[in-house]
Amino acid sequence: VALVGAGIAAVYIVRRVTAPITMLAEAAQSVADGNFDVTIGRSDVDADFTRLETAFADMAARLDHSDRVRKRLLADLAHELRTPVSTLAAYVDGIEDGVVPTDPSSWSVMRDQLERLRRLSCDLADVSAADEHALELDRRTENLDDIVCSATAAAGPRFADRGVELTTALPPQPVTAEVDRQRIEQILANLLENALRHTPTGGSVTVTLAREGDHLTVSVTDTGDGIPADQLESVFDRFHRGDRSDGSGLGLTIARSLALAHGGNLTARRNEQPLGSTLVLTVPMGLRQLP
Repeated sequence: VALVGAGIAAVYIVRRVTAPITMLAEAAQSVADGNFDVTIGRSDVDADFTRLETAFADMAARLDHSDRVRKRLLADLAHELRTPVSTLAAYVDGIEDGVVPTDPSSWSVMRDQLERLRRLSCDLADVSAADEHALELDRRTENLDDIVCSATAAAGPRFADRGVELTTALPPQPVTAEVDRQRIEQILANLLENALRHTPTGGSVTVTLAREGDHLTVSVTDTGDGIPADQLESVFDRFHRGDRSDGSGLGLTIARSLALAHGGNLTARRNEQPLGSTLVLTVPMGLRQLP
């Protein structure tokens, strides 16, 4: 009787130990086959095995999330490429068939679409570098007043063409920070382009530089339609375009990545009086090591 009892106990113990191992093995095979949406139970065999099950479940969840993001990004990228490629194809076919004239207007349209593809290519390269934490910064002591003035001067003609007033508000004394000038100019160019895109003719955009403790802030405030309260964070997501189809949808994503690389941040807020939005770039005045 004792021997039979011992045998039954041994079988029970073996099954209790091997069952969760078999379950983990099956889940691992499922993940290997590309099915990341797997669920495993908790066996409570011992603390170490429970930690292993928890770690595996967390890994599978992260892989599932990454796979969903990858698929969405590929779909968004296909959408972004479709318009310029289709436009170029239509113009080339039209020129070959003799129904589209080879005049300056046609060349201008095709040039614009090629420029759109070039910008998308550059934006994707920056996003990829940000993902790999490989954004390179050439930090030097720079006058932020000069950078703001340079960025607004470069954007000035486009604002004038659209009938949107562009003004700056600078501190009484020049302020400096350890930054990569080219990258900060890139951030401001994206912020100004975003503001122009969402501000109607007759509206205004104001760029304000200020010092707050050991940080500098550059605020870009527009009198556009305002960012919806539930999109104040998602505007920095890749390919987020709100209700508009123009733009690559990567500008603010890249701008925030560059701000974070400087040890700063980029945030958004909605304004009610007057209606509009403010995007705030914050950078430390001195060097700050990222974790």
